[in-house]
Order: sequence, then structure tokens, then C-alpha cells
Amino acid sequence: MLALLAALPVRADDCGGPLRLVHAADPSPATRGPPGPVHAGVAAVLAALHAQEVPLQVQAVPADRLAEGHLPPGTEAVLGWSRQQLPPQWPISTTYLDIPQVIVRRRDDPPILDLGGLRGQSVASPDPATLAPLLARQAPGALLLPPTPLETALRLLVAAQVDAVVANLVDVDHLLRQGHEPSLQVAAPAGFDDTLVLATTPACSRWLAIINSHLAAAPSVRATALAAREDAAPVQAAVPAPPWLRWLAAAVLALLGLGLVHALGYWRLHRETQRRRGLQQRLQEVSAGLPAVVYRARRSCRGEYSVPYIAGDVHALFGMSVDAARVDHRRLLAAVHPDDRGPVMAHVDAAALVRGPIDVTFRSRGRMGWRWVRSHGRPVACSDGDGSGVEWSGYWMDVTEAQMRASALNASRREAEQAVVAKAHFLASMSEQIGAPMNTVVGMLNDLAGTALDPRQRQLLATLEEAAIMLRQILDDVLDSERQQAGEPPCQAAPTDLPALLRGVQRLLAPLAASKGLHLQCVLDPALQAGTLVDGLRLRQILFNLAGNALKFTSHGGVELRLQVQRQDAAGQHVRLQVADTGVGISPARQRAVFAPYTQAEASITRRFGGSGLGLAICRELAAALGGDLQLHSIPGKGTTVSLALYLPACDAPPASAAQAVSPPVEAGSVGQ
Repeated sequence: MLALLAALPVRADDCGGPLRLVHAADPSPATRGPPGPVHAGVAAVLAALHAQEVPLQVQAVPADRLAEGHLPPGTEAVLGWSRQQLPPQWPISTTYLDIPQVIVRRRDDPPILDLGGLRGQSVASPDPATLAPLLARQAPGALLLPPTPLETALRLLVAAQVDAVVANLVDVDHLLRQGHEPSLQVAAPAGFDDTLVLATTPACSRWLAIINSHLAAAPSVRATALAAREDAAPVQAAVPAPPWLRWLAAAVLALLGLGLVHALGYWRLHRETQRRRGLQQRLQEVSAGLPAVVYRARRSCRGEYSVPYIAGDVHALFGMSVDAARVDHRRLLAAVHPDDRGPVMAHVDAAALVRGPIDVTFRSRGRMGWRWVRSHGRPVACSDGDGSGVEWSGYWMDVTEAQMRASALNASRREAEQAVVAKAHFLASMSEQIGAPMNTVVGMLNDLAGTALDPRQRQLLATLEEAAIMLRQILDDVLDSERQQAGEPPCQAAPTDLPALLRGVQRLLAPLAASKGLHLQCVLDPALQAGTLVDGLRLRQILFNLAGNALKFTSHGGVELRLQVQRQDAAGQHVRLQVADTGVGISPARQRAVFAPYTQAEASITRRFGGSGLGLAICRELAAALGGDLQLHSIPGKGTTVSLALYLPACDAPPASAAQAVSPPVEAGSVGQ
């Protein structure tokens, strides 16, 4: 209808004479009055306009034709149609009647509250244009039929061909009062109203101001329209009832009310009891499958204990049923191991004094013998009247496996500690009982080397001396590694003559280099500071291990000890100490692994050269203790260079020792070949 009304031709000279007005002419309470097929509301509006001598040319049109847009030619105004059905560009008057829309359903249908209850259902309506957007928003999935006359829609509803009908209350009430469809009822409000107005074409809008003023001064149109609904059903005269009948009716109603209240209370109590029983049963079923037992324990002000609530597999932990444990809690205590019974009660009594939590582990005799059980409970509000008691809500859990794992772990820890003590005792014994004889052997070999020997004897002596030095080095490596793992005291820096320290290492290893036909050189940077603060003992040990390893794995060529000054500041120097050899070298894949304890570059090297595989690991740990960084660079078949970067604070030159004063310096390149 909106498109048809909007398409009506409008001329500039319209509304020059009487206003050509069209209204619906259906015989329903909203469109019928006592005189004939005219609205009660429409009649009131027309009467008000005629009384004010507003020029009108009125024509009644059937509502279905009006809904389809079949208007007489020259129509300039429409009366008795809802605001929602009119084109938006048509000016409208003030509202003269609001008719609520309702939902009609069968009496045996489930109850609903609003349009939202029509999701997925079919709906018929005489005016679907207004209903469609509301239904799409509130009841997604609902199927809205095309415009259907109300009586036809109600017949479809009775035949179950639709699920609901939405129409205005006046028309619906009229048909239901006439008894046409006794199986139907008004189920719920639709949530919107039909707002009836008078609308004109835009060219005739000047009449609206006059019409609005006449509507405001007219009698109540609403009262006239609604009065027509009362005429739809016959009214019978009321016959007054005798007084005793009224009293009897009041008494019966009072008794019925009391009975209804009692029945409603009993029904609610019965329903709540059934609900609680169902919840209790479900809780028992769920808790029976849990690895724990939940409880609620209570200690009264007189020191008496009780367990009013238990749920779970009590038989697995305490060897009894839930009911037996709930009735007599002393049976629970009797199932606790005799050695744990006293400590458990002492713990619970202490928790009760401070109203604190319970957290205790004990043994109990369950279905499968003795089990370890953990009890954990938190204090809750006490249900005693005076609140002087204590209650806990908690659980008992089987922790036998965890307890066994903890016991095994403790036993393993004790065994490990005993093994560490035994190893330390063994190393101490080895240091004392092997180290002392080995030092004696080396000393005697040195003394023997100073005697007159023929070449064959001197060769045998050199072999023995090399083997003894290697064996002593292995022993020193093992002892040094254990000392590092045990944690030695921190480095103690002291004034040190670094050139003298390097030459001392060179002198110590000179016999080994000479016995293998290798040269051992010491190259010092002239820019080296006179005095250096460093832990000389650890630095000497690093250089001795590195140089000893280099000589051990070198068959030709030699080894160089280098000291280079990288840069200098006011407080000291950054130096780099290097030990370079021309030995077998290390493959790139094994260079990182050689710093691990008991690891060498290849298995064949161990068979060929021997050793413990601890030297580089000890050197790296000592370098870290000195604040330095140990790096390795090697090329297989060409040799290896190990570098130690250190920052050495400067100090005054230390006094020369007596040994340094009497022994001539070893020149670079003079040792060896």
C-alpha cells in the first residue's frame, strides 16, 4: 500500500474544494458503530469535523481493498489507518486512537510472553508490514504469511496450519466474544500498537492544522470506539444474591485459599526434598570415583569430635563404609596406625586452638593394607549456636605412591652423599699414598740423570722419566678436577712478576721438550707492565697444563708461550696469553667437546698419547675464576692455539726471589732444539 499511496498523482491546484477523504468500512468493533458500517472512532472524528463545518467529501472503502491500495481516483486523505501503513512523506494528524496488538494461540499451546516465543513458527496477520521487522528482530526464523483477513487467519490457527495470529485487540476480542473460535485465546501482548491517524497528501497538508484543533476540542474518540466493543456481546441484568450465599461463598473461597497455600507449600517442600536427594545421590556417585574423600569435621566447645559429612571411597582408605564412618568417627581414628594416632590428634588439637587449617600425613589400614593418607582441611564458619566450636572442610587423599617415591629419593640422596664422602676419602688416600711415592720416583730419576750413564741407559731413563711425569700429570688432573667441583676458595690476587712466571713454566717443561726433540719458546711483549695483580698459582697451573698438553700431542716442531698486550688503561692492561703448538690438531666437530671433563679429541689420541681428558676442563674453570676467557683454535695436522684473555691490574714490581737472582734467564727459543 505504501508504494501505491506514494504514487498517487498530486496537482498543484489540489485541495481547492472539499477534502476527498477515504476510510475503511469493515464491520468490526474498531470500524463499526450503532448507526451502521462506520467506525465508532471514525464516526466520532467525522462528527467533530462536520460540527466545525470542515468541507469533506467522504467515501467508505472495504479494508482489504484499502490494504491493497485500491483507492478512488482523486483521494486526498485517508482516515482510520495506522501510522505505520502510511507513506513516510504523507503528513499526518495527531493520534486519535491507539489499539494494542496481541498474539492469539490455541489454548493447548505452550505459554509465551512476547514475540520472542515465536522463534521458528509460522505467523499470520492482517497487517504483516508493521509486524515483519519486529518479528525478524525478536523471533529469528519465524515464517510470516502474506496479508490475511483476521477471520481467515483465525480459521488457519484452529486448523493448526499456522502457529499464531497477530492482530489488534479490539478485532480479536470481538471475534472471540462472539464464540467463533472457542479453542483460541489471547496468549500475550505483541509489544506494539496500531496508531490510528488522519493522513493527507503533501499538497493538502494545510488542512492538518485545522483538523488537529478540531480533534483536540472533540469528545473522547477513544471512549466512543471502545464503547462499541461492549455492544458486541449481550449484557444480562445482574440478580442480587442473598446475604447467606455471599458469606458462604466468602468462607468457601477462604478455605480454598488456605488449602491452596498449604498444597503449594507441600508441593514446594516435596520438590526441594527430591532435588536435594538427587543432588546428594549425584555427589555420592561423582565423589566415589575420585582419588580422595571429602569430609566436614567438627570439634565442639567440650572437645568432642564428630564427622557429620563424608563422601568418597572411604573403604579404600579406612576399610569401612561411609555410613559407618559417619555414625562413629572413633572407627576412623582406630584405623590410623598406632604410631601416628597420637601425633595426628595433637596436630588437630593445636589447629583447633588457633582455628587454623589441618595439614597432616599419617598411615591408615585400608582395603589393600597400610596406606599413606594426607589430611588437609581449612576452617569454616561453625554451625554451633554460640560459635564456640571449630569446623573444617577438607579431604583425605591417598599419597602412598608419592610417599614411596619420596622415601626412595631420600635413600638415593643418602647413598649419593655417602658416595661423595667415599670418593673424597679415596682421593685423599690416592693423593697421599700414590702422590708421595710418585714424587719420590721422579726425584730419583732426576738424580739418576745426573750420574754417568751410557747412551742406552740415558734413553731408558728418559722414557721412564716421561712416563712418570705423565702419570703424575694424570693424578694432578684428577685431584684438580675434584677440587674445582668441591668449590675452592676464591682467587687471591697478589703482586706477580709475569715474565718470571712464564719462564718458570718454561724451565719446568724444558726436560720434557728436550726428551722429545722439540723446541719450547717463550715470547714476551716488551710493553708488559712491571708488576701485575693476579693469582699466580692458578695462572701458573693454567699455563703448565696448556703447555704440557701441547708438548704431549706434538711430535715435531715445538711449542710457543706468548704474552701480548692488547690495550692499556690507567689501572692495568688487557693481555692475551697463548700456547701454540705444531701438533696433531683437533677437528672442528670436536673442538667444543674437548672442554668437557674426561673428553679428548679422538679415541685414537687417548690410545696414542694417554691422559685423563681433564686438562682443558680444569683450565677453563680456572680461567673463569680469574675473570678470563679461554678460546681454542685448531687445524687438524697443523697444530692448535689456546688463548687466554685477561685484564691484569697494575702494581709495583714484586721483589725478585732468591732463585730468580741466581738462575740465569731462559732466552726465547733457547730451550729445545
